[in-house]
Amino acid sequence: MGWGRLAGTGLLCGLSLMVALLAGEWMVRYLAPQKMYRFPRGMFENHPTLQYRLAPGFVGVSNTVEFQTHIRTNRLGLRADREYGRKGPKTFRMLFLGDSFTMGVGVEQDETYGEVLARRLMEGGRTSLQTPSPTYEVINAGVPGYNTQQALTYLRESGLALEPDLVVLGFYLGNDIAENFAMPSVSVQDGYLQSGAPAQGMLPAPLRRYLALNSHLYQLLWPYQRWLVDRSRWVRKERQRLQRRLAIYVPEPDNDTGALWDATRRQVAAMAEITRSHGVPLAVVIIPEMVQVDPQLWHKMIQPMASNDTTYQADWPNRRLVALCHEHHLPVFDLLPVFAQAGTDEPWYLPLDGHWTRHGHAVAAVAIGTFLRQQQLLPVGGSLANR
Repeated sequence: MGWGRLAGTGLLCGLSLMVALLAGEWMVRYLAPQKMYRFPRGMFENHPTLQYRLAPGFVGVSNTVEFQTHIRTNRLGLRADREYGRKGPKTFRMLFLGDSFTMGVGVEQDETYGEVLARRLMEGGRTSLQTPSPTYEVINAGVPGYNTQQALTYLRESGLALEPDLVVLGFYLGNDIAENFAMPSVSVQDGYLQSGAPAQGMLPAPLRRYLALNSHLYQLLWPYQRWLVDRSRWVRKERQRLQRRLAIYVPEPDNDTGALWDATRRQVAAMAEITRSHGVPLAVVIIPEMVQVDPQLWHKMIQPMASNDTTYQADWPNRRLVALCHEHHLPVFDLLPVFAQAGTDEPWYLPLDGHWTRHGHAVAAVAIGTFLRQQQLLPVGGSLANR
């Protein structure tokens, strides 16, 4: 066979492979879309004490198969289209700390639960016979991936300087408890968040990163490379990962899980102490995982562990966190019963991404507002004297 024929055959094989890959990408993208990296390049920057933060003055679009939202930050690196100067005499300023649920991944800025809450409070003030009503101002300090330790650090270094009248900590059960004990190493590389060092693989790291950011087919096939190399090891690792994932749902935790809760207890206690020392009320809002709200998802998650004698309870970490907050005399509100009881045809969570929809944020805002009123953490009749 001549070189020309070999070259032609090679070219034909290459084109066939390219067409097959493109067809596979199209099929996965539209029939079985994967959870992709959702943040636009340049949205984050490295930080000496927080590891990373939202980059000040950023403007971009977060685009996935489930949503397209606009992200804008101010000069302080907060998701906001305005700057925060000195607080006005009739302004009640609320500082919201938390992770991507608080920042509002998947929704526009004005659809986040903090902003919805502030609007409802303002509308209630305008319709009230009590005058003058205060101006409610929300500072959204939520950052994707932040845990309680990072929220505490931000509060100490920057948050209290913003003169909040109320601090609300959004505590997400999906990862906060584990990461409060062992904070993952996260940094910004080439404009993107990266956890730890790049994993080893057959392809060069830059190519793998490009595919991870852009290819649904790559995301679908990535876990199976380890299965092909060593199936038994892959099965064992997956089981261990699920055990760690479910550890907080075990009513009688082992020593390792107890250490996770001890770390959370220390950080919540420190946050309670620093806010009290500044005369600022602190409230904790427990944000449930999607699997806690959906019984079908819950049973699907725990089914692989059915052979264990371990009992898992979907609301156990919520109850334990409520008790922990009560130890430190903190008002705490668990959103799990709210989402479990609210019947609607409109979803609260994005099925693939796992964050709240705008409807989920609205449900949370109404419930949180009622809770804050009941706890007398908001101005009464337009007066700010109870700050």
